[in-house]
Amino acid sequence: MKTEVLTPQSKAKIKKARKQDLLGTLMILLPMASFVIFSLFPIALCLITSFNHLIGIDISNMTWVGLENYKRIFEMGDFQKAVVNTLLYTAIVVPLETALCVFFAALIAKKYPGSKLARVILFIPQVCSSVAVVFVFQWIFQEDFGVINSILQPIIGENLKFFTDAKWYRVAVLVMSLWMRGTNVIILDSAFANVNKSLQEAARMDGSSERRVFWKITFPSVTPAIFYVFTMYLITALQEQSIMQFFTPTNPYGPEAAGITLTLLIYLCAFGDKLASYGMGVSCAISWVTALIIILITRLNFLGSRLWVHYEC
Repeated sequence: MKTEVLTPQSKAKIKKARKQDLLGTLMILLPMASFVIFSLFPIALCLITSFNHLIGIDISNMTWVGLENYKRIFEMGDFQKAVVNTLLYTAIVVPLETALCVFFAALIAKKYPGSKLARVILFIPQVCSSVAVVFVFQWIFQEDFGVINSILQPIIGENLKFFTDAKWYRVAVLVMSLWMRGTNVIILDSAFANVNKSLQEAARMDGSSERRVFWKITFPSVTPAIFYVFTMYLITALQEQSIMQFFTPTNPYGPEAAGITLTLLIYLCAFGDKLASYGMGVSCAISWVTALIIILITRLNFLGSRLWVHYEC
C-alpha cells in the first residue's frame, strides 16, 4: 500500500487548519455554554415543571400530576379573559403601530429640513424603560389631576376614568403602546432609502402621480421591511405585560379584568396573588400554551405574507 508523503507546505496547511478549528471551537464554547445554561436548561425545566405541582421555586418539592395543570388552565376564567384580551390588544395595536411606523418613515425619507433630528426623536421611545414610560403616563392619565383631564374637564364637564373604566383604560393602553413602539422608523427609513430611484423617476416621467408612484413602486419595494417590523410588533404584543401590570399597580387585572394578558397571568400564577391556588406548575403550563399560540399566529402571519410581500421589485 502506497503511503502519501506530505510536503512541508501541506503539513503547514494542516497545522494551520487545526489551529483555526481549535480557535473556532474555543470561541464558540462560551456562547454555547450560555445557551445551554440560560436558554436550553430553563426551557427543559419549564416543560418538566408544567407536568408537576409546585408552589414556590424549590424544585425538590415538585409532585407529578401529568396533564392536570393543562386541564386546570382551560377551566380558569382568567385564562379565557387573558386570551381574549391578548388577541384583542394584538389585533388593534399591531396594525396601528405598523401603519404609524410606515407613515413616519415615509415622511422622513422625503429629506425635509430637520428630518435627521426627527429620526432621533422618533427613536427615543425605543431606548426608554417601559416601566418608566408607564409611570409617566400614569401622571398624564390621572383621573383627578392628570394632564389629559386637566385639559378636557373644563370642556366636557367631567373627568375620564382611565383607571376604573374599561373603555378608557383600553384607550390609555393603546396610546402608551403607540408612543412606545409605533415610532421605530430606523429599519423602514433604511428600506425607503434603498428603493430603486430609477423606477420612481421613470414612473414620474410617464405621468404617474406621487400617490401612484408610492403605492405601485415604493410601497411594494419596502414590503419585506414592513413585514419584518409587523412580525416583531406581533410577537411583542402577544407577550405584552409591563404596560398593564404597572399602569394600575394596585389592580394588575385592570377595570373589569381588561388588563390581564397571558404573560401577566403567567406572572400572577407564579409570583402574584394566584400563587397559593395555582403555583409554578400551572404558570409553566400557561407559558407553553402561550408559546404555541405565538408560534401558530406567527406561522399564519408568514403564510399570509405571500399575498402582499414582494421580494423582487
